[in-house]
Amino acid sequence: GLGSIRGTIVAAFIIGISDGIISVFYEPTLAKMLATLFVAMVLVLKPSGLYGEEVV
Repeated sequence: GLGSIRGTIVAAFIIGISDGIISVFYEPTLAKMLATLFVAMVLVLKPSGLYGEEVV
């Protein structure tokens, strides 16, 4: 997320690679929808980010 450059780079890599692979086999629109779904799922399941630390 915004506080973790490592998490941002990992997320960008995952979204970019999956977007490219999905676009080869399916419609590019589907790839964009799945990327958006991935971001939404991360925000719901891990609101602190991929590498975020929980604040107590």
